[in-house]
Amino acid sequence: MDKPAKSEKKKSPSPTASPDLPGFPHSQGPIILGQIEGYSGPLPHPAILEKFDAVIPNGAERIMAMVESEQLHRHELEKKIVEQDENEAKSVRIAERRGQFLAAAVCLCLIFVAREIALAGHPGYATLLAGGTLAGIITAFVSGRRKASNQTSMDKKESD
Repeated sequence: MDKPAKSEKKKSPSPTASPDLPGFPHSQGPIILGQIEGYSGPLPHPAILEKFDAVIPNGAERIMAMVESEQLHRHELEKKIVEQDENEAKSVRIAERRGQFLAAAVCLCLIFVAREIALAGHPGYATLLAGGTLAGIITAFVSGRRKASNQTSMDKKESD
């Protein structure tokens, strides 16, 4: 009996790999590699700071002092803005409270006048004056609250 001939597996031709870059075949043409390095922040990259030191005496130290000074300045500005916002909010609260006290005083005066008109024998006029005063108060409170709730919802939408 004849033995079947051994079949040899033929390897498919594969492109030759680059000795410098394993896994990259030569058949693809020239390969260009590049490196991009990014750095973000208030300071230059440390390697650049070293170069500044080589070019400018104490260059890195001067840059650090400049950055620290800028940060201090920015913190002072932010502190002033926060204080100003707090003062404005306090002024608004004082103005609102003053308006509420004046409105209460006017309402009390009108009710007193309505009482005097009713005692003078004109209850219809007194009712109109007192009713109008009450309607004005209710309208002011409802529209004021609606306006405040609309402003709050708009502020929330802006912050999102």
